[in-house]
Amino acid sequence: MAMEIRCRIPDAHGCPILAVAFNRERNEIYSGSQDAQIKVWDVESGKLLRSQPGHHAWVTDLLYCDAATILFSSSLDGNILVWSDKGKLLQRVDFGGPVNCLAWDSKGKRLIAGGRSVVQLFRCVRSSSSAYIKSESQNQKNEAATYLVH
Repeated sequence: MAMEIRCRIPDAHGCPILAVAFNRERNEIYSGSQDAQIKVWDVESGKLLRSQPGHHAWVTDLLYCDAATILFSSSLDGNILVWSDKGKLLQRVDFGGPVNCLAWDSKGKRLIAGGRSVVQLFRCVRSSSSAYIKSESQNQKNEAATYLVH
């Protein structure tokens, strides 16, 4: 298989980019950097569509979930952020230390996060028309208040 450059975005961030993700429905690229910023780019033009501030340290991973139409971001600030596909911050989850990586279990509708020698699983829960994540170990009676659950 041969690869060719279709779009190049020079100077996308002022610091090294550590994570990228793709939203097929909206034809957008997400980039996360050591500048603690998430930026959203149009695939065809390479034009900056918006910046999504929210992290306070390096953005270490980005994961777009097609099924839930949400973006997950992780950071060395110890937070996992849950974003709508239009850039609205839906939820901030304290991981308890730096978060290095994210993965999605589409069958179990779970987010898997790794960092500080720990792997945590969260289940994705729908509330109204939005999707959020919940800790699989969280007490059921707190379910309405917190969406990302261990």
